[in-house]
Amino acid sequence: MTNKIDEQGYYELTKHVVVKFGLESIRSASVVDLWHKSILLDLAVDRTESGFQLIFSAAYGVSGTIEVERLSLSVTPGKPSPPVSLS
Repeated sequence: MTNKIDEQGYYELTKHVVVKFGLESIRSASVVDLWHKSILLDLAVDRTESGFQLIFSAAYGVSGTIEVERLSLSVTPGKPSPPVSLS
């Protein structure tokens, strides 16, 4: 975030990245309040005996846990595409 304000009155943001998680062999998932406008508060990844557990909570919307056998992560510079409708 910079100290500059854009034409809409928001702080200008820089250094955007798109982060994608690849989840393979999902063992369990407990997700609530899935919504395309959720605001993620934090995300933790723990190693388990059989793979990985993602634990996420939200300031607003989706939260839960997902356990997977394999996990991959990719980071690409740039802004994300507009969200896809979940309806």
